[in-house]
Amino acid sequence: MATTTLVETSQSLKLGSGALTTGLLDMREFTGDEALSTPFEFKLLMTSDTKSLDLDGFIGQSATVVFDAQEGTRYFNGIIGEMSQQQTLQDNVADDTTLYEAKIYPKFWTLKFVSDCRIFQNQSTLEIITTVLNENGVSSISNRTTTHGQQPREYCVQYNETCFDFVSRLMEEEGIYYYFQHQDGDHTMVLADMPGGHDPCPIVSTGQFMKSQTSDYYENIISYCKSLERFTPSSQALADYNFTTATTPLYASVPGVAKGGLIYQYATETDHEDCPNQTKVSYYTGNRHDAALWPQKALEGKSTVPFFTSGHQFNLVGYDKPGADGAYVLYRVRHHITASTYLYQEHAIYENDFLAFPFATVFRPTELTPKPKIYSTQTARVTGPPSEEIWTDEYGRIKLKFHWDESGPHAGPSDDKSSCWVRVREGWAGDSWGILFTPRIGMEAIVSFLDGNPDRPLVVGCVWNNPGHMPPYLPQVPTKSTIKSHSTKMGGPDNYNEFRYEDLKESEQVYFQAEKDHDLYIKQNVTEHIEYGSQWWWIDRGNRDTAVLRKDGAKPKTTPLGQDLPAGDGDDNLEITGGNLNVSMLSSHGPIAHNHYIVNGDYNYKISMGSRFSLQGKGTFFHQMDDGGYDQCMLKGDKSLTILEGWRSKYIQKGNDSLQIANGNQSMYINEGNQYTNINQGERIKIVDQGGDFEVVWQGDKYSTIGQGNNVWKIYQGDQNIQLFCGNRTKELFAGNEYYFNNGNFDQDVTGNYTLNVTGNLTVCVDGLISLVGMQGISLFSPQNITLAAGENISLEAGMSINVDAGVDISEMAGVDISMNAGVNINGDAGVDIAFTAGVDVTAEAGVDVNLTAGVDVSVESGAAITMEAGAIIEETAAIIMLNG
Repeated sequence: MATTTLVETSQSLKLGSGALTTGLLDMREFTGDEALSTPFEFKLLMTSDTKSLDLDGFIGQSATVVFDAQEGTRYFNGIIGEMSQQQTLQDNVADDTTLYEAKIYPKFWTLKFVSDCRIFQNQSTLEIITTVLNENGVSSISNRTTTHGQQPREYCVQYNETCFDFVSRLMEEEGIYYYFQHQDGDHTMVLADMPGGHDPCPIVSTGQFMKSQTSDYYENIISYCKSLERFTPSSQALADYNFTTATTPLYASVPGVAKGGLIYQYATETDHEDCPNQTKVSYYTGNRHDAALWPQKALEGKSTVPFFTSGHQFNLVGYDKPGADGAYVLYRVRHHITASTYLYQEHAIYENDFLAFPFATVFRPTELTPKPKIYSTQTARVTGPPSEEIWTDEYGRIKLKFHWDESGPHAGPSDDKSSCWVRVREGWAGDSWGILFTPRIGMEAIVSFLDGNPDRPLVVGCVWNNPGHMPPYLPQVPTKSTIKSHSTKMGGPDNYNEFRYEDLKESEQVYFQAEKDHDLYIKQNVTEHIEYGSQWWWIDRGNRDTAVLRKDGAKPKTTPLGQDLPAGDGDDNLEITGGNLNVSMLSSHGPIAHNHYIVNGDYNYKISMGSRFSLQGKGTFFHQMDDGGYDQCMLKGDKSLTILEGWRSKYIQKGNDSLQIANGNQSMYINEGNQYTNINQGERIKIVDQGGDFEVVWQGDKYSTIGQGNNVWKIYQGDQNIQLFCGNRTKELFAGNEYYFNNGNFDQDVTGNYTLNVTGNLTVCVDGLISLVGMQGISLFSPQNITLAAGENISLEAGMSINVDAGVDISEMAGVDISMNAGVNINGDAGVDIAFTAGVDVTAEAGVDVNLTAGVDVSVESGAAITMEAGAIIEETAAIIMLNG
């Protein structure tokens, strides 16, 4: 290895390209620290002949320090972060000289002065880091990571956090570290996660250990070295929780051989979302294990190698400890370069001290950057797609728009991409049971954060705001408390469900409104107790249906007093101990109906005492029974049916209509109008076992009409009495015959006249005698013939006279005798002939006279004798009188 003594030149330490290269400043001393995952800080002590440099003009500008070594040139580049003017020196050799000091840092260091509130979603950690660096002017980046930081983060929040802390924290969580490589005028930020990301130190990558025995300066040697062994934790363990796999524990551990114990932690700090899994827990556990283990073995020393740079590797050669030589990675390097004196142009001296670890050790940065905490609650606006009013997932989670994300340079969207899915606290949350009220789009939600972690928001409630989300009833009615929803989608102000309490004294109320349907499902019993007051039901339109299903397994009802009530048999019971049961059916939109439908069973209506009154103002009373019987039983009391106006109809399609009165009367009163009984087919039977059947029509007519069929009256025992006190009785038979059968006697009493008009023939057949008795006379008149024919005798007897008048002939014919007996006279007058023909005798006997007068002939023929006897005169007047006997 080459060693170098002092280079006799004042230009070995100088300012390279950048803002400081103005010709007004000269380097005097350089010190600086650089380490893995730490921004470097280089201090430049400079001199100038002027005391009036514009310090502000240097801030933020790039600056490069050049150190010319024998083996090559070493550059230190950065951004001027601080510029100071120190004392002015006075000596006898030169003019007044003023000291100036500048501090330079990496561009990444400037992110300490940029803070943001921002949400990243579904991006890998490296993508987030690169985005933030590029946005803030850090573009010279060399990404040498292999696996770490590659997986996307569903939700990652930068909250009131500098961009420097945010990026540093992400790299620490992911096990990514960084260091810098310097060039003239620039520097590059290198990202790495494995030993392969370490380049050898430029130009000189071997560190020769050499004990210096003189005060001479030798370049590119390690002058002091010590090997370190540290006490570190032996193993790491990490646990977490995933609500989507709530019953599966998330736990990972990495064992080790160090002297320390187990470091167990709950991963609230590192988890970047609300749904961790076993792979992620194991990943973070490994990162923590590596971060705690790497300091276990280290190498500490001093050197004059100006090319030692943190993050680079070198080979140790010549160290005293056996096995210590080999490849190391520089963790930290502290540089110091000075000129011998200010006045003399001598060589600059370089030296450093360093800390390194074996190259095979996997380095991970320690998690030193604190994560911002939100220990209190915040509010946020519920968001979702523009076309939706409710936006949730299967867990009831919602999306939020935080107020700190409403504006700013990186304000996020206000839709379903505004945040991750955020869980919502409920009063109860069981397995498909509990309380569920999903906050809706536009509401202002109260948000807490699990363990204060901004990456783990949790909605714990909602608050009212203005405009558009004001509470109901306030401030006018502060006594009301309510649970009031809103119909969706596009529901109006009057479309809602509500459960409300009114606590105003003397106006207390529990109010319930269902915007559409109100469904109750009760597996056992319902008890409603009204201490005093009424229960009201309104159905503006629609039906009220009550179904009582008789099923097995009914449960008894246990009252608050411990009394067991029967389980019930499927009955619908209504008990009113005092008061009335009123059913009013009112409709202004058309006819309505009151229907009772029983599939299988009975309908019982019992009034122990009192009356049943049914009033129907207008309409129809309809009762239908498909199959079965209709029985009404009144043990005692009256039943009245009054129809002020209208009809009472009874229709039996098939079957019988029976009315039985055990003891009492049946009355039907029609004040005005008619009564009709219509039987299309069949019979109408009325049976009176004992008593009478009375029908009274005080005024008007009674009609009985049979369209087709017969009218049969049967009286097995008793009388039929028809009385007409005033008026006439008319019987008309327009077609057909009339048959009358009487097994006994037939008596008719007529106080006036009795007229029988027959357009055809009148036949009277009597097994016995026909007696015609006329108290004043019997008159037989025919415009043609009157024939009296008898198989045996025809007897005409009169207390006074027998007059036979004919317009043409009088003819009497008998198979045996013709006998006429009169107490007074026998008169026979005929316009033409009088003929008596008898098979045996013709006898005419009169108490006074026998008169036979004919316009033509008087003919009396007899098979035997002809006898005419008169108490006075026998006259025969005719053109021809023939007596044959």
